[in-house]
Amino acid sequence: MKDYYRHKIEDFLVVNEIVTIHRFEFDADFRSAGEEHDFWELVYADRGEVECSASGRNVTLVEGEMLFHAPGEFHTLAARGDVRPRVLIVAFACGSEAMRFFEGKKLAVPRALIGTLHEIVAEGEATFDLRRDSPFRTKIELRPDSPLGGKQMIKALLETLLIKILRRENERKSEPVFLRKNEIGGRLAEQVIDVLESKVGERASARDICAAVNYGKSYVFQQFRLATGKSVMAYFNELKIERAKKLLLEGNLNVSEIAAALAFDTPNYFTKSFRRMTGLTPTQWRKSPSPPSPRA
Repeated sequence: MKDYYRHKIEDFLVVNEIVTIHRFEFDADFRSAGEEHDFWELVYADRGEVECSASGRNVTLVEGEMLFHAPGEFHTLAARGDVRPRVLIVAFACGSEAMRFFEGKKLAVPRALIGTLHEIVAEGEATFDLRRDSPFRTKIELRPDSPLGGKQMIKALLETLLIKILRRENERKSEPVFLRKNEIGGRLAEQVIDVLESKVGERASARDICAAVNYGKSYVFQQFRLATGKSVMAYFNELKIERAKKLLLEGNLNVSEIAAALAFDTPNYFTKSFRRMTGLTPTQWRKSPSPPSPRA
């Protein structure tokens, strides 16, 4: 009998509970009093425009756009414009770290995923008694004729929607933008950056970094890319270039000395890395009339 390898399925993003599912058409003058709860809420403008207020900011959603309200966030909803808006709302519990990406996020839903969103609502309407007399019901009742596996189908479709959105947003983050730690969400990513900053003058391997935060390589790299849109080692190299800019401005070290101080293999490799990120060699950058200030 052959010995087959079995891949354990990772719990990347798991929806634990479905709270409510709504498909509502509001009057043109509709305005809610607002609410706060301990679960996530997805609001999608299916037609017309709505205005969402959350954490002191107002966000307008036009047809095809989606907004996420995080647990504990007080929020309101109001119709906007002359057209009676129709919204889809899905409230659910999810404790996965990956959900940090969605905090306060407004997204244009790709056409290919709009069908998945409508399928979630359709499955919800078949599984639960989703009366449309009030958008503020605190409990939806299971239909006596609900289809086999209805709740699991909603869970699977919702997880699929969220993961596909995450994939799409990650693929779009290809621009070489350096992010500071306070611009990045995710506790693990912040821990990794602390380690990278402490080792910016060293040759740190992926194994060293993962050992310092006490997580496996695949999980660390996955969560870091999710939070930053970058690989760990690409971010580490950018940190080194930012530090190099400071050293160049101080003027106490030459290019070879800076390369050595930042643990680049050779001055030539340092110069290539610097030019790839800035468009200039270190010497050109230092001599430029007003080089951009490196980030703190």
